Amino acid sequence: MSYGPCCGSPSAGRDRTRPRRTPRRRSAPATAGPRGRRREPGGFAPGPGRRTGGSSRPVPATAAYFGTYWVIAFALVWLPSYLHDALGYTTAGATRVLMLVWGLGGVVVLGQGGLTGWLLRRGTTSRWARGGVGGILLLIGAAACLALPSAPAGAVTAVLLIAGFGLAGAMSSVAVTTVTEPAPADRRGGALGIMNAVVTTAGLIAPTLIGHLVDTHGAQGYQHAVLITGAVLLLSGAAALTLIDPDRDARRLSPGT
Repeated sequence: MSYGPCCGSPSAGRDRTRPRRTPRRRSAPATAGPRGRRREPGGFAPGPGRRTGGSSRPVPATAAYFGTYWVIAFALVWLPSYLHDALGYTTAGATRVLMLVWGLGGVVVLGQGGLTGWLLRRGTTSRWARGGVGGILLLIGAAACLALPSAPAGAVTAVLLIAGFGLAGAMSSVAVTTVTEPAPADRRGGALGIMNAVVTTAGLIAPTLIGHLVDTHGAQGYQHAVLITGAVLLLSGAAALTLIDPDRDARRLSPGT
């Protein structure tokens, strides 16, 4: 029995109606990442950057930067009133002092960057080039603020006030570089965000507290506010000087440790 070319064989008909199986692709096996961690096919592994959120690394820089932000908030909101109501400056005199405060702050920020870069090029560790320089400036500002309420009126008061409020600005750049230097690239934004979220609370706390002190104690409240500011700078400077160490943090977060 023969079959025509249009009909074909029975087996051929069955082959036409049978669905074809497509070969299954085998997914790429997970590879080992640093320190034996499994790396997914996309190339991502739970590397050292995943530990940044739980690390205490940003805490010293945040504590130091908190003092700087406190002083900035004080200077923006209450320093003109302090000069006029508590220290007896005229409007023109208070304006000159404020210009010196902000001028010194700008010089300090630029000078700190140049000094830190020079120290790093000479082989100084980042702990002293950044944390040491910033911490010492904060401690000098703290000493000036703590001495200000008992200083005699006149030039001494002006010098202490300018030093106390002008030197604290150095940590604004030190804190950022201290946090970003050892952090993995994919975690730097989160670390900076956490630090800024905490630090900016000083912009709410300082003016509110100073306003309460002034409402309660009058002009004497400014003296209490300056002493509190000196204490905040003292704690911030101590944190910067003793706890900031980007090299140690980089070793802690490196894959080989």
